[in-house]
Amino acid sequence: MFPLFAHQTLLSGPGAQPFSLVIHALKGIVGGEPIPDNVEGAELFRRLKEWNSSNATDETKSFATNFLEKEGEDPYFRPGEHLGGECENALFEWVDAALTLLTID
Repeated sequence: MFPLFAHQTLLSGPGAQPFSLVIHALKGIVGGEPIPDNVEGAELFRRLKEWNSSNATDETKSFATNFLEKEGEDPYFRPGEHLGGECENALFEWVDAALTLLTID
């Protein structure tokens, strides 16, 4: 199981915490069946591979716009070392790219 909410107490500074912002964005972007707080890695990977910005609903695009307006300047919603290491860093990069694709005019 891949824990989508890890304890965020070991690192400090941009990118380190709260990783829950990234998970909140991920859940809002992927859509479809809700992603549980604990998800099998293969299932999460499958959903990420199947996602396509051109199939995004207006609701998903609105979510992305609202998320960026509210959280886009948050100093913790930045690339950098996350407690989950490469896995969490990769999820951040995926979410960041997806938000960009969803909000391009």
